[in-house]
Amino acid sequence: MARQTAESNILEILIADQFASKGYFVVMPDLFNGDVVPINRPEGFNIMDWVKNHLPLQTEPIIDTVLKEMCDNLACERIGGVGYCFGGKYICRYLKPGKIDAGFTAHPTMVETEELQGLRAH
Repeated sequence: MARQTAESNILEILIADQFASKGYFVVMPDLFNGDVVPINRPEGFNIMDWVKNHLPLQTEPIIDTVLKEMCDNLACERIGGVGYCFGGKYICRYLKPGKIDAGFTAHPTMVETEELQGLRAH
């Protein structure tokens, strides 16, 4: 089961728990390194300032570490990813080089045209 951390969106936890209840091994890494967008954004909060600290340069090392752990130490043979909004970009980026075997995204944000080119639906 996914564990809720401070400021987590309960819907994300429920989705992860639903996958786990169907027998899937679920990993829900903290892609924001504890710096989540507050549910009740304070006055003057600027999402674009926040995004600057969560670009591929900061996010991909987190994903790479998780995937390595899953393959090397947890014996995962096939990995599927699900990405909503922010995570959708990384589903596209990781499907292309074959770092994950299957992926799903809904309402992805900040996805570049090049990241979609060459992806195939099955």
